[in-house]
Amino acid sequence: MANVAAVLETQKSLETMLMRRMTDLEAQLHTKTTSPKEDKDKLTLFQEEFNSFKVLVISIFKLLRQQISEILKAVDTMETRQRQKCLLFSGVPEKSEENLSVTVVTLFQRHLGLTDVSNNCVKTSYRLGRFIEGRTRPIVVQFSNITSRSLVWKNKTKFKGSSLVLHEFLTKERQAAFKTARDHFGVNKVWTSNGTVCISTPDNSVVRLISLDELNKVITKFPRTSPVAGALDVEPSQILKPVQTRAKRVNKNVK
Repeated sequence: MANVAAVLETQKSLETMLMRRMTDLEAQLHTKTTSPKEDKDKLTLFQEEFNSFKVLVISIFKLLRQQISEILKAVDTMETRQRQKCLLFSGVPEKSEENLSVTVVTLFQRHLGLTDVSNNCVKTSYRLGRFIEGRTRPIVVQFSNITSRSLVWKNKTKFKGSSLVLHEFLTKERQAAFKTARDHFGVNKVWTSNGTVCISTPDNSVVRLISLDELNKVITKFPRTSPVAGALDVEPSQILKPVQTRAKRVNKNVK
């Protein structure tokens, strides 16, 4: 990747610069003086050089963070593009031996009434994550084409009232932004579309974003002014702790 190569070149040049400045500072530190006045002047000069060096290091780290952020955005975009034919299917009971592709197609036909969706429409299906006793892992469904995926996604609301739920298969960054946005604005105000997090803001506009950095700017503009439905909006000090009561001793001598 061109961006990665640019970061490596920047890192090499900055490393050379930093090593040169540190060598100069060490040389100044070990320079011998012959009088208290020279010692004081040397200390003052060293402090000035150190402060200048500190500003340089901070600016370098800021530059590297910006470049790394751009690379992560590029990687996130590529990963999202690879997932554009996928959906995340939750609530499907897990069995020891199961043909997931056949199972999901049967559920699409039965619950969504999509008789046109056949086994050929699903390229592959697999459970996401490691098996944990008592928990049902979601299924990643990769469709053979965008048309089938869009048809299923369009009819997902027909699962309402059942344990089955369809989600877009978001990247880690976008999933974090989606969850945080729902916690702040409310479940009914946040949704996803083609991997993008959409928010209906208090000024009746729709904001689209893909990262937590972008979301933080929106939250700053629209701070929470009232409790979100389902959220616990109280101070930690207001949460009552359970009262520990001592059990009454039973007098065994009572007949």
